[in-house]
Amino acid sequence: EDLDSLSEAFLLVGKAIGTPEKAQELAEYYRQKVDMAQELTAKATHKPRVYLAGSELLRTCTQEMYQHTIIGLAGGDNVSSDIKTGYWANVSLEQVLAWDPEVMLLVAYSDVLAQELAQDEKWQGVTAVKNRQVYRFPAPIEPWDSPGPGAVLGILWLTHILQPDAYSRAELEQD
Repeated sequence: EDLDSLSEAFLLVGKAIGTPEKAQELAEYYRQKVDMAQELTAKATHKPRVYLAGSELLRTCTQEMYQHTIIGLAGGDNVSSDIKTGYWANVSLEQVLAWDPEVMLLVAYSDVLAQELAQDEKWQGVTAVKNRQVYRFPAPIEPWDSPGPGAVLGILWLTHILQPDAYSRAELEQD
């Protein structure tokens, strides 16, 4: 689950289904937008602490996951970055409180609503919840946080969420 493997997968699928030109176009667009996000966030003076909740609130990504990569790429600091191996890792509420993320992300397929978190006493000690900085990854066709063609949109969306001064809503909508 990394940026280069995803580009290679685009090319492989394109070859397999007889559309190598379209696959090359997608891979180049993806790489161009990844490079753009890196350039935009390289100068960020503040990288917000980010917690990504999986299908359950107390499951998060490890360093081996694509989601970890895009948090950093979009200008954030993944609070669970010390969890190096495995995929979805179970954590405790106490750990999340200790990390105190400034931004909390929910995967598209989570049943949790940001409004529920805002009303749950247990989560009131989390800065992201207190400041209403809880966002659900969009998934109009496919989840934008997963390694697939829509992932490029997830990178751009998250760059806007984490670094809005570097990448505006208008720029996101145009892309």
